[in-house]
Amino acid sequence: MAVPVPPVEPVLAAYVWQAGRPMLRVADDQFGATEFNPRLGEPTRFAPLFADGNCVPTLYAAEILDAVLMESVFHDVVLDRPDGEPAEVHLADLTTVRRSTIASRRDLRLGRLDDDALDALGLGREDLIDTDADTYPETVRWAQHAHKYGTIDGESLDGLIWHARRAAQALGQRDLAVVLFGDRVQRNQLHSSGAPVPLIAAAGIEKLDTVATRLGVTLVR
Repeated sequence: MAVPVPPVEPVLAAYVWQAGRPMLRVADDQFGATEFNPRLGEPTRFAPLFADGNCVPTLYAAEILDAVLMESVFHDVVLDRPDGEPAEVHLADLTTVRRSTIASRRDLRLGRLDDDALDALGLGREDLIDTDADTYPETVRWAQHAHKYGTIDGESLDGLIWHARRAAQALGQRDLAVVLFGDRVQRNQLHSSGAPVPLIAAAGIEKLDTVATRLGVTLVR
């Protein structure tokens, strides 16, 4: 099913992520805790997006560590493999991955694509959030729309917010995930509570084990 094309007018409501409220980030160690991705790696649901011919840097995060792990480490894991074999994640693939807790020094206005907002727009999760990677060239149009048109109140947006895909699909949780636009949110407007921590450090392994068990995924050591 094709992803609905966003209208050529503002339709998004805003969610205010208050200054100082923490968010969790998981990223490769080539990025600092508050450093935006300029356009590295494979396309994602809401990146890369362009404004005036320039790629807008982005930063993905979530409200809790479980959600950000499901949006990163476990995002593309096939849970129901056709060969009947258990889904696996190899810790050797995570040696350069770090987790960080960050916050903004100012309120952030995020375009709402959470479940309630989708319903108000006449959309379902299956139209935009629960789609597979082959639809990313279409889903990113909603990020372009948010960046260009802002809110229905005529204000610009700092990013988008939605209920994390895998947390909702596999566990029925409504955990918030966000993407920030790096030309709206400056890096010096974010701060980190300490240096990034290796994801496979002791505390990280424990959380990985917990999430993997809930998803039915085997962590290969």
